[in-house]
Amino acid sequence: MKNFIVILFFLFLKTSIAQQNEVINLWIDSKSEEKCNIPKSQRGRYHSEINTVNKYEKYVSKSKIRFYICKELFVWTKKYKIDTCSVKNIKGINFSSILDLIEKVNNKNPLYPEKVFKKTYIFEKINDSVMVKYNVKWKYYIE
Repeated sequence: MKNFIVILFFLFLKTSIAQQNEVINLWIDSKSEEKCNIPKSQRGRYHSEINTVNKYEKYVSKSKIRFYICKELFVWTKKYKIDTCSVKNIKGINFSSILDLIEKVNNKNPLYPEKVFKKTYIFEKINDSVMVKYNVKWKYYIE
């Protein structure tokens, strides 16, 4: 029985570490007019009964860039570099669904989403041939 408990503990530990080492890639087109459906469980967090919002929003200030993807806040600060690359390189990158990620974060650590994943990157399409890669932190906020 003791061995079973020890094995169970190590399996749990390994699963937890594997999820925290997960790298997340998100694709945005800040010029897009695409809408996002806010799940009913999230609407109270935003003090609203709004069902749909703009999927992508971007706000630039002197020291940081704030991205909102389906009302989730991602922040880039000057301490992280920005990479520019060709859109052709997108073929080898797996992009995550924000709704799937929200579900994972809500199950693991909804108050500190930046602790759930090892790294989070946002890829923004600038034009037909160039994209920018931002290393961002996923922040919890209440609207």
